[in-house]
Amino acid sequence: MNSLVGQRFGRLTILKYVGKYVSLNGNGRHSLWECLCDCGQVKIIQRPALISGATVSCGCYNAENARKLGLSNTTQNNGMYGRCGSLNPRWNAELAEGDRTNRKNVAEVIVWGKAVKARDDYTCQVCQRRGVYLHSHHKIPFAMSKADRYNVTNGITLCKECHTTFHREYGDNYNQDAFDRFKLTHGLIAAA
Repeated sequence: MNSLVGQRFGRLTILKYVGKYVSLNGNGRHSLWECLCDCGQVKIIQRPALISGATVSCGCYNAENARKLGLSNTTQNNGMYGRCGSLNPRWNAELAEGDRTNRKNVAEVIVWGKAVKARDDYTCQVCQRRGVYLHSHHKIPFAMSKADRYNVTNGITLCKECHTTFHREYGDNYNQDAFDRFKLTHGLIAAA
């Protein structure tokens, strides 16, 4: 049992064998070793944790890493630093400041979406499916008509599949005619 004495695993040096650990269900039997960490702490560690590299210190290594990681997400070390506002690759210079602010009104979007789905009886208005994941879609795009953004008559309920297909075919800059064409070619009328 002295085969590990004197060996190093990470920051730990094996001092002596201290016995066996038997799990409550009796299946796990692991030898326990007293280890001295480079920081001076003495800890008892199971052999598999040492051999696999799962335990490399008394806990001081994880504490040091946590401190480093905590610092790494501040200012210049943060990957988003310098990418906010106009420096962000997705920045749209054509939007007025008011439009940017209005886009963030999540509560209104949620209320609008629920009202659209309720009006359409929670049914996709293209394929008529119910009981599937539904989206509330703007007939006139959100960015194109500020006045109609939260107008329920500008919304229509689509299943996730129909919504994805529509935007794949027409993108984000579409008009009411594009949606009408989509409904004719993909709806139940087209399937009949």
